[in-house]
Amino acid sequence: MTKRSGQFLVELLVALGILTTGFMAMLGLLSRSIGLSRVVSDDYVATYLASEGIEVAKNILDANARRPGVGWNDGFADGVYEVSYDSAELTSRVPAQALTFDGVHYRYGEGSPTPFHRKVVIKLVGGDEVQMNSIVDWSSRGRTAQVNLEAHFFNWQSR
Repeated sequence: MTKRSGQFLVELLVALGILTTGFMAMLGLLSRSIGLSRVVSDDYVATYLASEGIEVAKNILDANARRPGVGWNDGFADGVYEVSYDSAELTSRVPAQALTFDGVHYRYGEGSPTPFHRKVVIKLVGGDEVQMNSIVDWSSRGRTAQVNLEAHFFNWQSR
């Protein structure tokens, strides 16, 4: 009986060691998962901001097309520009300043600073085509990343 009296204690220590190892692995996985969700969130926001840059520039082209006596691509020239969600024209500024967040909109100036920098690169391909690249750069969690969306717009009314 004396040989078996310590066996339960050894089994209990082995079981506790296995359970502790399992819980520590789960905590490590949970920590990594939370960190990656922040990376995915930043990627999502950057893609949205790049898309917004294209949309704002396209809205300026559309506004030009509706105004009589104004060229469809008036105000557009090869270069690097900044746009905000409410921009009515392209603003030339290099290097791009960081966007801020006011709780509702990303913009320049008002609000909390963010790691995101957006620039819209315009290239006139001809008299009837404008190429736009909306580029968002940011740094987060020890990595730098970039989203580059490209769109081509044509003067379809001239045809």
